Amino acid sequence: MSLFGPDYVSLSGADIEKNQLFERKVIARTKKKTVVVVPCGYNTILFKQGEYVNVLPEGKHSVTQRGEKGISIEIVFASRTSRVVVKWGTPINIDVSDKDGNFAKVKMRGYMTVGLAEPRKAFLEFVDSDGVYSEEILHNKLRSRVCNEIQPTTVKAINERNISISDIANSCSELSAIIAPVAAEALKRDYGLALDSFVIEAIIIE
Repeated sequence: MSLFGPDYVSLSGADIEKNQLFERKVIARTKKKTVVVVPCGYNTILFKQGEYVNVLPEGKHSVTQRGEKGISIEIVFASRTSRVVVKWGTPINIDVSDKDGNFAKVKMRGYMTVGLAEPRKAFLEFVDSDGVYSEEILHNKLRSRVCNEIQPTTVKAINERNISISDIANSCSELSAIIAPVAAEALKRDYGLALDSFVIEAIIIE
């Protein structure tokens, strides 16, 4: 982050790590005109006195109005190009059966890659009690949410695609493609995230 004068705030893309979605800056009790420069590939979520104001696009923006003095401004730079890789694994066995009446208990593990679809919604979902973005919270919420979708979608896919129990372990690509759009809809609706990829790396028959 570069500061040009006491209340002139700018940010270059090099200041944020490639896999970091948010960078939060706070200007406490500013008494001068505050200008925010939003670089290419970012949006900025603007808060004043702890209250949400709006999301700013790329470009240069004056964020204080005439008569606003001694206010606190919080600026959250949200990267539209950064991606986070989240590893997941089903915490319990999934009971499945095929058309021949064979039964099995399976577990799955894999990973997904996510980015921002709705910056403000995503930021508010993944902040800690101090209002600071936490990647640990993101990972925990996403693993739980996706695993909730995997169980019913897998059972339905095995029945509709006539996948036999003996072939389940070799159906990672097929099931990945089926689960991905279901997971993508849930992550965008609940967390404001875009799912770039969803991969099942292994299906283990217990």
